[in-house]
Amino acid sequence: MFKFLSILILLFASSPLFAQVDTASVIFNWKDENITPSSKYNNPYNEVWGFVNNNREFAVIGSTDGTRIFDITDSGNEKRVAFIPGAFQGNEVVHRDYHDNKGYLYAVCGESREESTLQIIDISNLPASFEVVYDSNELFGKTHNIFIDNDKLYACKGIATENGSISVFPMRIYSLENPTDPELLYEYDGYNVHDLFVRDDIAFLNNGGFGLFVLDFSDPINPKNITSLIEYPFKGYNHSGCLNAEGTHYFFTDENFTLPIKAVDIQDLENMNVVATFSPETDSIAIAHNVLFRDDYLFASYYYDGLQIFDVSDPNNPTKVCVYPTSKLEHRYFYEGAWGIYPYLPSGKILVSDMQEGLFVLETNLDLDRSSSINEIQVLNTGKAYPSLFDQELNFENLRFKTGDNLQLNIFNANGKLISRQNCIYTNPLNIKTDDLGLNVGVYIFKLFNEQQSHSFKVVKVNQ
Repeated sequence: MFKFLSILILLFASSPLFAQVDTASVIFNWKDENITPSSKYNNPYNEVWGFVNNNREFAVIGSTDGTRIFDITDSGNEKRVAFIPGAFQGNEVVHRDYHDNKGYLYAVCGESREESTLQIIDISNLPASFEVVYDSNELFGKTHNIFIDNDKLYACKGIATENGSISVFPMRIYSLENPTDPELLYEYDGYNVHDLFVRDDIAFLNNGGFGLFVLDFSDPINPKNITSLIEYPFKGYNHSGCLNAEGTHYFFTDENFTLPIKAVDIQDLENMNVVATFSPETDSIAIAHNVLFRDDYLFASYYYDGLQIFDVSDPNNPTKVCVYPTSKLEHRYFYEGAWGIYPYLPSGKILVSDMQEGLFVLETNLDLDRSSSINEIQVLNTGKAYPSLFDQELNFENLRFKTGDNLQLNIFNANGKLISRQNCIYTNPLNIKTDDLGLNVGVYIFKLFNEQQSHSFKVVKVNQ
């Protein structure tokens, strides 16, 4: 009885029923009736991605025949600037996935172990030109999802052919030190990994029916299991998730009809707990797919319900603030409608892919931080601390601060206790001398922040 009441409290405490909800506006919509849909879900289109290059904004959308890139910088004058045919094409294709890193776009396909490849596309000269610099299944072929963090590529639910035999792996990690020649670092042999979110080598693995697992890949050859969340309210197929900017909460979806999104307090990783559950409250069988976070907002692609945006500035009480119904289809127990979202473009334009209706470029009235220049936004979520195993000093690079910003540095031990506080002025890179801080050998969290931005890094002191 107590568990049932707890679930009711979680559900109603986070209800967005009374929020003022806006509708986003369409700037651009693209679809091509000549693209063959998949035979499984009748979807010509799948994942969406975005990036900035040469002071231009670009949208990427996957389809059964390959990958298209659009220059969407000038509203009303959007144009396709690239088409990369998939190594595997046709009505058997359902999934593609993308991530970019340092001028390269990485693309995978989730079907056909024999024909699918990893494609690496040089996008540094767009919109003028592009080049496919790698297209092979030598490393792996069929792969469901990828993620890139700190020059490491994480490939999930993949298949590789090695020495004439088929190898199925839950997840592999590849070094992108040479961006066109990835090198295998580690193969994770745990539970099925459907998707993941990684920040500063801390990986949140969405492991389907097994739940959520957190690992430290600072040393990718010898990762450390941190914790897991195996039982939680409204548990289903743990599908995908993301961190908020402060790294205090993780939001994830269970890809099951009727199940809400979860907000998880991770400030004490050893005792993670769900603090809110929330949904669009549009239909009793609504189903979430993917979520991403920007500026206190959680952006969700919600299949038949299209784009759903929630204010999660108070993670305990999310409220729905904006929507856009990309799909024209009625709710049913099937998989159709909004597949993916990409909210990180500096202009504030929101990208959504709909499985049947194609690419949407939307604008909202949300209070998004558009103060960063296009060049500055390219380092969003790419900040790093090095060396991760430090002795007398640490360097911080590509943080979302401006040169000359006044910052506060807080240092916490592994138990979360604040042990040092000091002020500094941001330079890129920022050098911090640690030899006079009296730090013992062990794990520390360095947090750099001001009123607008915050970065936290987990590092290890190696010498006394």
